[in-house]
Amino acid sequence: MSSKLTIRVTVIRAEGVSAKDINGKSDPYVVLGWKDTPKKMQHKTKVQKATLNPVWNDTFDLPYLPKNTKLEIKVWDHDAVSKPDFLGYAEITLQQIIEKSKEPSVKIKLGPKPTKPKAKVSGYIFLRFQIPSELLETKEFKSMRPRVNLGTDQLAKIHKEFVIGGKQKTLKNKHDIVQAAKRCGLFALMQELNQGTTSSQPIEGELQDALTNDPVIETITYNQIMQVFDTNHDGEISMEEMISAVSILSSGSRADRAELGFVLIDSNGDGVLDYQELLELQKITMKAFRAGFIIGFKWGLEQQNDELGFSKEQIDQLALKIADSFASDQIAKISAKLCMKHFDKDGDGKITKKEYIEWFCDDNARSEFKATVANEIAPLTTEWSKGIQRHVKNFIKHNL
Repeated sequence: MSSKLTIRVTVIRAEGVSAKDINGKSDPYVVLGWKDTPKKMQHKTKVQKATLNPVWNDTFDLPYLPKNTKLEIKVWDHDAVSKPDFLGYAEITLQQIIEKSKEPSVKIKLGPKPTKPKAKVSGYIFLRFQIPSELLETKEFKSMRPRVNLGTDQLAKIHKEFVIGGKQKTLKNKHDIVQAAKRCGLFALMQELNQGTTSSQPIEGELQDALTNDPVIETITYNQIMQVFDTNHDGEISMEEMISAVSILSSGSRADRAELGFVLIDSNGDGVLDYQELLELQKITMKAFRAGFIIGFKWGLEQQNDELGFSKEQIDQLALKIADSFASDQIAKISAKLCMKHFDKDGDGKITKKEYIEWFCDDNARSEFKATVANEIAPLTTEWSKGIQRHVKNFIKHNL
């Protein structure tokens, strides 16, 4: 393999490192390199003065070494008149670097030196890894990519869908593909990923049945499955394609799932998300909420039905009436507009894959977005909650 192939490492920043100087601060810098390699192969960042939260953004190209190599990161406090003080140690394997190379940043906790495990240190360091495509396509690197990681139960469910009488089949019909996706767990994983922009409830049981039987959601789900998971583009879904899909969505890295989430939302396949695509996503979310509410509300009434005396038809009628009073379209529009505001960093009216993945991988940004949505729709949800009580009182008054 060519010695010119390199892995690019950016030391972005650190937070919460220990204070070593009399002013309650430190002057941190980082030394990094492959473990057990000569000092001349190590790299050093700039020194950041008087801070416990240094920002470096220094980038280094490290030569590719065998796959059992670990990257060592050491953080030090610079001292002009004496030896540097130790601030923290971290290491990451090449396998982990490959798995996390699509993420905008990788957060690693700083610990003591392996030779001094009781030393007190604190803080985290943030790195970014970039691997050239020519290196990723080598035989050795392909063998290091994450493999299928499914439990026995999951594999058994998929096997049951595709193997009949000892012969393996493929799925072609839209309804069959969506129903198989439901039974194999793929549908729930897709919906949870689709709804990564909202606070959604678990997609399971009666709710999953209600959604997969909705013709609009069935069609959208089928199109998404064929667009993303029909990897050989033959118009069919094979057992291998189903296993790959479930494996990636259930155990892939956050960046992998973010990338798939982007493709699922990008219905026209143009490589960017626009307001209309986000609005359609929010409408699906509202359908899921509506179906979940109906199921939960009916269950609640049934638990009190000895006292109320409703018939099954009356319970169904009341649940549908209250569900229909929910301001679904307004909330979908508010949520879609807020999506554009939060994700579209350059304000061009389009959300790129990079913008979406950065948001998806940022826990703080996701929490901030969900809180903003909840605050914006609070007047509508509060009014609807009050309306539920009025609907129930009026229904009892006119039907019992």
